[in-house]
Formats: sequence, C-alpha cells, structure tokens
Amino acid sequence: MHVRQLMQADVNPNTLTAIGFGINVVAAIALACGYPRSGAAVIFLAGMFDVLDGAYARKAHKVTSFGAFFDSTIDRFSDIVIFTGIAFHFAFGEGRDLEGQRHLYFILTSVALMGSVLTSYVRARAENIIPDCHVGYMERAERTVLLIIAGAANHIYMAMWLIAVLSHLTVLRRIIHFRTELHRIDAEKGAGTAGAPPTSTSFQNPVLNWVFFNFPRRTWQWDICCGIVILLSLFPPFPGPIAG
Repeated sequence: MHVRQLMQADVNPNTLTAIGFGINVVAAIALACGYPRSGAAVIFLAGMFDVLDGAYARKAHKVTSFGAFFDSTIDRFSDIVIFTGIAFHFAFGEGRDLEGQRHLYFILTSVALMGSVLTSYVRARAENIIPDCHVGYMERAERTVLLIIAGAANHIYMAMWLIAVLSHLTVLRRIIHFRTELHRIDAEKGAGTAGAPPTSTSFQNPVLNWVFFNFPRRTWQWDICCGIVILLSLFPPFPGPIAG
C-alpha cells in the first residue's frame, strides 16, 4: 500500500496503528501455537504498518500529539502480546528439548519482556527531566528485527537470551546517562553556566562501550554489534528448545 493511496483515501494514521497491533496479535497466536517461522513473517508484516503509520502521518500532515501517544502505547501492547505468546509456548507448547526447561524459558521470556518495557519507560521518564536519553542498543526496532531473524531460523529461545541481556544493559546504560546528565545540569545551575553541551553518550572507557553495545547508529561499531546479534541468533552457541 502506497502513502499516496492512503492520502487519497484520507485514512486516519491511528487506524494503521491499530491494524498493526491486530497483526501482532496474530503473530503472537502463531508463536504460542509453535509456528515461529509463520510468527516471524507476520511480525515482519506488522513492522511494515509500524513504519507506514508514522510516514503517512508526516506526509499527510496528520501528525498529532495524541497520535504519537497512541502509537507509543500500542507499541507497548504489541511487545506484551508477542512475548506473552512466546511465554505461552514455552509453558504449554510442544517442541524438541522443551521438557525440563519450561520454567527456565518461561522466566527468561518474562525477564526479556520486563527489559523491553523498561527500555521505553526509562527513556520516557528521563526525558521529562533531561533533554535526551536516546542511548543504548536494544530498542524496539532491534528487538523486532531480532525476533524476525530468530523466528525464521526457529531459534526463538536464543532471541530471548539476547533480548533479556541486551535490553537490561540498555536500561542500565540509560540510568547511568540520566544520572550523569542530572549532575551536569545541577552543576550548571550552581555555577550559573546553563547552556553547556550535553554529556557524551559514550563511556570514557572503550571496553564499556563494547560491553553495553553503546555506539551511535550507522557507525562501523554499531554494524559489528548488529552482526554479532544476527550471528548468535542464526548460529546459537548452545542448544535450546526448538518448536515443532
């Protein structure tokens, strides 16, 4: 569907957002029933709507504060239903090597969901106080791409490990950045030098940048981080439960 066609039909961008959520519900059902490849394909389709609603709203000059709020809220609902579907499969589904590991992977999926929700919450809460908290690696776009790749490879269990670890590292990175920025702002107020540039988003210790995957997007370091995540999802270093 082309943006121009949507403009001619005068579609409400919020309708596209709601359709995307409905598609994610279908993906969650597929994942819950033990069809990761089908779930990955449906998540890809939902992702197209996730991109389309914003692009259409900007092109059609229909960007609103409510639309931004609604889109962000629906994104959280989508995250929750997808991870709920995965958790349901680990708890009640059938698959190779699943028996004996149900509790582990149910808890792991819950931890991944917790990190995913906190990633967005911490940034939103921090940006009520500081100008920007857009740091860390594992944001929604990365989670979506990872779920698509891991689902297509039938390695959803590896995606849960990666999201559980990297999302919480992202949360921790944002907490550290917020604390640093808060100290900078307080120091500026005390010295009467407001207007100084924001704190660098990079750690002074380069090792920490690699530990946290803490690099700006569209840099060679970020590309390497993406490559590592993709390779791990396609060729897991350890076995796990496989659907089907």
